[in-house]
Order: sequence, then structure tokens, then C-alpha cells
Amino acid sequence: MEVIDSVLTHTSCTRFDSILDIPEHQWDAIVPRATGLKHNVLQTFELSEVNDLNCHYLTFEQNNQWIGKANLYEVSMDFASLDKNLSPHARRLIKSWLPDYLHLSMAECGLFAMNGDGVAVKDPQHLAQVIPLIHTELQIIADEKNLDLLVFRDVPLDQYSAYEKILVPLGYAPSAGFTNAVIDIRWNSIESYLESLNSKDRYKLKTALKIEEDFGIRVEITADYKHLAKEMADLWRNVNASSDDYNREQLDEAFFYEAGLRLHNNSETILFYAGEKLVAFMWNLVGTEDYHMADWGVDYAYPQYREANFYRAASMISLKRAIELGKQRMQLGMTNYTPKKLLGAQMQPLVYFIKHQKNSHFTTIVNRMITDAIEQPPELNY
Repeated sequence: MEVIDSVLTHTSCTRFDSILDIPEHQWDAIVPRATGLKHNVLQTFELSEVNDLNCHYLTFEQNNQWIGKANLYEVSMDFASLDKNLSPHARRLIKSWLPDYLHLSMAECGLFAMNGDGVAVKDPQHLAQVIPLIHTELQIIADEKNLDLLVFRDVPLDQYSAYEKILVPLGYAPSAGFTNAVIDIRWNSIESYLESLNSKDRYKLKTALKIEEDFGIRVEITADYKHLAKEMADLWRNVNASSDDYNREQLDEAFFYEAGLRLHNNSETILFYAGEKLVAFMWNLVGTEDYHMADWGVDYAYPQYREANFYRAASMISLKRAIELGKQRMQLGMTNYTPKKLLGAQMQPLVYFIKHQKNSHFTTIVNRMITDAIEQPPELNY
């Protein structure tokens, strides 16, 4: 545990290197609405050791009052995979000469494997106090571990100026991150939602809810899924391997087991069975105010995979659940924007702030690589 104090604002920052070192009730009480920062969600990522993460957690205190918290982690990524002009053959050839070519290590502030705020404060005015302290911690970690990049992920546009004012003078550059798709829920039933659509979209989405009737697929919704961890990991890998957009995360059996073990009332999985075989799933997080479509998996070998359209069915069932649970919004996450747009999701741009701590010229290069690699939806909602 490490404590840093800002004399000017009387704001102190305490760093913990395991979420288990912080009492759950204390951590969650700081800003309860932050779903991705819930104690048990962070436990899932840390204790499953997914992607060999090294995790760190910050709490901020001002005048003996908790004012915020942040999630940090160390991770590495093969940035050569972002260059779409570099053929797989050329990439393999270069890697045979230089195995670590464009393999960069990072200290990040954000949420791993999902969109969302890595920083939560009780009052937006507190951002000016906590951002410099987060930078200091990222720099300390990067210096200790000889890491390449410092990264603030998923900054909402309405907070951009607060981050830009502090981070750009420190050598960070902003880049366009993955856009988040969000539905603000204003209906009291899935039927009233469907009635709000035009007839063409209504037909498509209403049909998606008939997957049991039309294809003989059995649908289950459960919060008890740890016994399915291996099957879920196998199906998740199918989707990850086929994705050209983004495949940094490597979720595995340990991750889904820990999620099923620890998340209890904060997650549920929509399961699709053909006979007794699990052929698709959508893993969702259940927050205080929101419902997150987090990860999904599918068996592409299922004969009626295309006709059944599991993703659309899972999205509709997820929205139905979010409405039933009285949530204010549904978070649909990043990439795969076309089916999300069909549901009426708003596309909310997010910003990354990136700094290459060893060479300032590399900051611009990495920033440009990320901006070029991330495909934005054609319509953005500012």
C-alpha cells in the first residue's frame, strides 16, 4: 500500500495492489453506481489472472472524506496486429527476426475487457484533483516495471477538457477510442419498446424473440453458470478468433468460473441450447442503474447459425431483462455496431490519452496507429 498526498488540494491517494486488501463495503460505497468498478467485478479479473494482469487500485480522500476511486492494471499488447496494411505473412516474417516487434507494455487506467470509466468520483470537480495523482501512480508503476506506455482509457467527451488540460502538458496525446453503444431505457415493457419502432425494425426484432419457436432453441437465463465455464470459454474463443476489430483480451475458463463464483446478483448469462448442447451465450453484468452486454460466444458450426441470429436474439433478450429489472440504461459495448444500431443504440465516442514514456516521438506514432486501427460507426452521437 502506498500513499501520495497533494498538498495544494489536501487530496491523498492510496494505492492497493490487490482488491482483497480493501474492504468490499468501503470500496463499493465510494461511488456505488460504477458497475465495472464493483469490488466483485474487479475480483473476477484479478483472481482469474486473465491476460496475466497485474492490478492496482486507488482511493482518493479529501478532508477525511472519500471522493473517488480508480482501477489501474499492467498489460501488454502486440501493436503489430493493429496495422491492417501489414499482411499476416509479413507480420510472421518480421516476428521471426524480432519476436518483440511492436509488443508494448502498458500501465492503464480503465476497465479491462469492457467499456466504462476507470475513474469514478463523487463530484466532477474532483477530477482536477485526482487525474494528476493517477498519472503519478501510472508513472511510478511504469518506472518500476520499465513499461512503455501510460494510458487513460474511455474518457467520455463531457470530461475531455478536464483530462486534456492536465494530461497534454504532461506529454499525453488524445486519440479516438472505441465508441460505446448505449440505450437509454424509457419503456416499461419489451412490448412498448417494440411499438416505438418502425414496422420494418419491429418485425426483425420481434422475430428474434421467437428463436425457441422457430428453431427449437431452448433459452435459459441464469446467474449460476460456473459449471459451464469451459464451454463458455470455448464458445468465446470462437468469436474472438473470428474478430478483425479487436482481440486483445483472452478470456478463459478461469475467468468465467470466477465470474460465476463471485458475481452472484451482479451478473447473469443468457444460454442457448440445441438439444443438450450449449451453442451460444451472452454474459451480462447487472449494475445498480445499468445492464451491460459484456461478452458472448457461439458455435459457428451449428447448422442454422446464420438463420437463428443468436446475437440479435441475445440482444433482445438482454434488453427485455434490463427493462424487467428496472434499469435506466443498457450498455451494449464496443464493435459490432450494425446490430446495435438496429436496436436504437446511441453511439457515444470515447477518448484515450496515451503517452510513450521512453520517447515522446513514439507517442504520436502509437496514437496514430490506434486511431487508424479503430473503426468508428458511421454515425456518432455527441
